[in-house]
Amino acid sequence: MQKGLKNTEFLQSKTIKVDSKTHKSLRMYAVQNDFTLGEAVRNLLERKYKNNQKK
Repeated sequence: MQKGLKNTEFLQSKTIKVDSKTHKSLRMYAVQNDFTLGEAVRNLLERKYKNNQKK
């Protein structure tokens, strides 16, 4: 679990369906950043959430 996250609902696992090109891109991002696939998705979602909060 990551520090600073207070919303426990956000931390629950969710199943999402993505097309094969998106899945391949996510896998490549995960490998480049030494993440698991789930960590890569979580990281991208957090970055997007933080960017939206700044606007």
